[in-house]
Amino acid sequence: MRWAWVLLFLGCVPPEGVRTTFPPEPLGSFEVPGGFSGRGAIAAGEFGEVYIVDTDRNRLVRLDPEGRLLSEAGGFGEEPGRFRGPSDVEVWGLEVLVADEENMRIQRFDRSLNFLGSYDTGGRRPLALAASDDGVFFVEGGKGKVWQVTQERAVPFGTGSLGGPVDISAWEGRVWISDAGRDEVVVMDVSGVRLDSWKLEGPLGMGARDGICWVADGRKVWALHYETGPLGSLGGPLEDPIDVAVGRGEVYVLEKTGKVWVFGGR
Repeated sequence: MRWAWVLLFLGCVPPEGVRTTFPPEPLGSFEVPGGFSGRGAIAAGEFGEVYIVDTDRNRLVRLDPEGRLLSEAGGFGEEPGRFRGPSDVEVWGLEVLVADEENMRIQRFDRSLNFLGSYDTGGRRPLALAASDDGVFFVEGGKGKVWQVTQERAVPFGTGSLGGPVDISAWEGRVWISDAGRDEVVVMDVSGVRLDSWKLEGPLGMGARDGICWVADGRKVWALHYETGPLGSLGGPLEDPIDVAVGRGEVYVLEKTGKVWVFGGR
């Protein structure tokens, strides 16, 4: 099992039943075409494509697995398809979702970045978002709250208080929250019941898949298993990692400089 590889490399024993496609070796890197402002997020699609939002440039790009530009969308404005400070991006099935923070909405695009519509956040600023078969969730900027989007409206999500959530990820019945205000990562079930939490200084962007949540902290990327907790970290070539995306066979790490590192099996 390839999982045993990476955990042996990290000095850990794999939890029983864990499956992943993450070996410990970097496959390469690329720069975001057209530059990167230092603030933004990354997401990975099911067909190998990579999506990146640049907050200060109000830009959304779609890249192939080698980092070549396929299409882009955005520009400053309030019109559909334009942004004011896009802060996060997520792939959900065949749709790409963008947290359009200052416009207080979550915009929906198809894989080629054609505009489809928007989710109403009830006048709240979506700082970060997550989507899975269990629904769409977002962190409200500056309020320390998490909300779940329903067909009618956004409703509060989660039990207990958070100090300062900055990112969120969802996968197969679990919702992970990066709480920078309390230097911890929290995992909840889809009803909002807290299952566990782990201390991590300065957690930033995250991505979850197959029971593992990968969390950037500006120095390394940490691996957390929902049952056993910390598994180890990736350092190596990384400098200032701010966000992580997990695809079907690769893990993508976005650095503040706009470099994207790709990890996976050879």
